[in-house]
Amino acid sequence: EDIMARTQEVVVMDIGSSRIRMLVVEKPNNGIYSVKHIVEVAYDGHFEGEWVDGDSTAAAIAHAIAKTRDYTKIRRLFVGVPGAFCMVKTGSNGVSFAKRRKVERADLEGLFQKANPFANDPTYVVLNRSSIYYETDAGKKVVDPEGMATSELTGKLSFVACKRAMVDYLDQVLHRHGINDIVYTCGIYAEMMCLFEPTVRDSGMVLMVDAGYLSSTVALMRGDGLYNMCSFSCGSGVICAWMQEVFELSFEAAVELYDKIDLSYQPREGESYTVRNVGEDGVTRELHISIEKAQAFMNEAIAHFAGFVQMGMQTFSEPMNNMVSMYLTGGAFMIHGAADCFGKKMGRYIKVAVPTMCPEYKQACCSGYIGLAHFAFQHEESKRRLLW
Repeated sequence: EDIMARTQEVVVMDIGSSRIRMLVVEKPNNGIYSVKHIVEVAYDGHFEGEWVDGDSTAAAIAHAIAKTRDYTKIRRLFVGVPGAFCMVKTGSNGVSFAKRRKVERADLEGLFQKANPFANDPTYVVLNRSSIYYETDAGKKVVDPEGMATSELTGKLSFVACKRAMVDYLDQVLHRHGINDIVYTCGIYAEMMCLFEPTVRDSGMVLMVDAGYLSSTVALMRGDGLYNMCSFSCGSGVICAWMQEVFELSFEAAVELYDKIDLSYQPREGESYTVRNVGEDGVTRELHISIEKAQAFMNEAIAHFAGFVQMGMQTFSEPMNNMVSMYLTGGAFMIHGAADCFGKKMGRYIKVAVPTMCPEYKQACCSGYIGLAHFAFQHEESKRRLLW
């Protein structure tokens, strides 16, 4: 039986800032992914690069594993580490050959080892290393020079690392539940490699904002590598907390209001949204909130969010002009008109990025875990190629 013809299956764990999701995903021969099972467990999340509560996280992971095991054996687990726990550094390195020859895999490996900026840092573990581009003696920029003839080769390389303490923590929790074969990747890296075709990434820089619940990330990619990445503590959960204060609502009522807002709607005079609010006396009452006021609040919240994105981009080493395409993904701004509003605040045209390889999950809020499945399949594929 041909190994390649068998249906492949991967198990992935996406660590979001409000939920931990585990998915069992199959890839039949037609290349379209099919999500066999999805388990979602709400937990306290992470904020400012730390767990809100480490015990709650461990319990949520345990629960997700137990529920996933009802469906499948977990042989290897792919874990998406949040961007907030990761750090991107780039390194450049070059090599000259005695005479023109074809570039081999070992040459590329040598460049990565010499360029690794985390090589002597015991506090970080490299999760992903990839090329932004290579340059040959002809001055040509290529993403994969293997097999090309050249007398010299320079690589602009990207390294994504995670705090060792974080990997140790996850290792401990997973080992405790009998999972020892673990592949970690930075979630945003996996997501961008999935959302953008190689032709888009190879032809220039791609800027993406993943708007989450408590934490959001802005990242810049070119070729197969991240150039820069920055996370900040703002997202739909944070905006709901602001809303709770401004409109004097319970958190649940704020969430209900958030989901109702449509920024593209033109309200008539005095029109309002109705939410169910539980008062301090424990009684549920219907509250009417002016649509105009709710829209004005949301506009301001998005302006605030855009301010965080701009601050993040100012820390990037690459100067970016407005020509760089900007994309929005993640679950936070999927309310009507939010992407347009965000684009206006950023002074850029914004496209919403959605994963396309799985028809039922073609939504921005699914980018994280479908991106992980994509990464897992690529990983298994390259392992098999090496074996052959």
